[in-house]
Amino acid sequence: MTPPHRSSDRQRRTIKAAEYRFHAGQLRQGRELLEAVLAEEPDGLIRAGALRLLGEIHYNEDSFDKAVAALRQALGHAGDNPGLQLTIELSLVYALVSRADFAGAADHAGRALVLADLDAEPASAAEALAVAAMADCLLGHGIDQAKVETALRLEDPYHQVPALVRPSFIAAHLALYEGRLGRCEQLLLPLHERILEQGEEGELPAVSYALGWSACWRGDLELAGIYAEEAIETAALMESDSLRCQVLGFAAVTSAYRGETALTKARAGEAIALAARTGYGLAVRWASWALAILALSQDDPLAADAALAPLAAPLKDHIPEPIVAFLVPDEIEALIGLGRLDQAAGLAEVFEEAASRLQRPWALMRAARCRALLLAAWGDCEGAAAKVGEALGRCSGLELTIESARTLLVAGQIERRQRRKTVAAGHLRRAQEAFEQMGAALWAERARAELARVGLRRSAPAQLTPSEQRVAELAAAGRTNREVAAQR
Repeated sequence: MTPPHRSSDRQRRTIKAAEYRFHAGQLRQGRELLEAVLAEEPDGLIRAGALRLLGEIHYNEDSFDKAVAALRQALGHAGDNPGLQLTIELSLVYALVSRADFAGAADHAGRALVLADLDAEPASAAEALAVAAMADCLLGHGIDQAKVETALRLEDPYHQVPALVRPSFIAAHLALYEGRLGRCEQLLLPLHERILEQGEEGELPAVSYALGWSACWRGDLELAGIYAEEAIETAALMESDSLRCQVLGFAAVTSAYRGETALTKARAGEAIALAARTGYGLAVRWASWALAILALSQDDPLAADAALAPLAAPLKDHIPEPIVAFLVPDEIEALIGLGRLDQAAGLAEVFEEAASRLQRPWALMRAARCRALLLAAWGDCEGAAAKVGEALGRCSGLELTIESARTLLVAGQIERRQRRKTVAAGHLRRAQEAFEQMGAALWAERARAELARVGLRRSAPAQLTPSEQRVAELAAAGRTNREVAAQR
């Protein structure tokens, strides 16, 4: 209905139509509308707006490299419009974080904060504050709770921006990084419900996978699996390689903890292949971590190291923030299993420093568990027992139930080597029960195997070992002691 001579108005309306398509999850249709506008070679703010949205579609559809290129072009055409510049800077932060370029992301987060006008545009200012808090965290500067709380207070839940820069989404991730899983879910569940109610399918996978991550660490693997399937199905409907890469990477972690070998390898393999095409570096970390979790549950440190060594190598000298190195404790465990103790000790020292500097409870617990394994490998059994006791103490109040169960497993192994059979059996039974309750099948099997190695005799007749049961059956049949001994 726009008159032919008012081409600028038509272009602006086309960009707005593309934005609605984008938020509804119709990425290809939105991109085609924008490409039609750009083919007319508009300039100024219209070109900047089209390139900005095209960049956001690219990082959701197919390529973070294309996204960064489009967004940087958009900045060049944004002139002196601070509102548009701010929106572009925020999108660049997300795209660069996804490529694991945390320093580059922090630069753009700083520029966004300078552009933010708290009085004129409180919703945009809230997003800038939240993004700046995330960038600071990833660089190892800790979590500025004042920024986070201000961002949450100013947030407009109906401001039409990608979920990835919403203050509630970012605050939930920061809570997750601290191990405050209940807080994470408290922030994400209303956002998840609102996205479903408004039909913004394009925003759903990111929220679903984050809820799945929290559920997984909390030990609710069934719920984590539901969120993983929701995210995968939505990404498939949107025909988005980037989103499929993102959600498959973490879905592989859920299936790894559940002991689903074939499914884990299929998901991780596809995520890694898609990451090579889309530039989504973070998905490689999740997929590789999933392969390592699966390998460690099968007591295969060689396969775990093969998955994690390339990712742990850049962190051997410095870890800015423990969440950036969430996979390092598993690499340390793999190295200890392979007897490469000096290398494991170096990584453990760096991880311990980051955990202590930022006082992350979950990281301090995992650091203590790794140190206990190292001491045991060096033959310092008393030191190992003391250190694993410290790790168990740190499990109290920790919301990462699945990691607490793994700590019980290590405690049982160390106590068994000390020949403290009753204590060892107690830890291992608790670990086994916890894993079984969660549905972590292979980890439960590992705990069961370790418990069998304890060799603790059970006093109750209904709890005979298989060997004792056979002896009882032969004796009840009237066999002599010599006959019983011959058939045992």
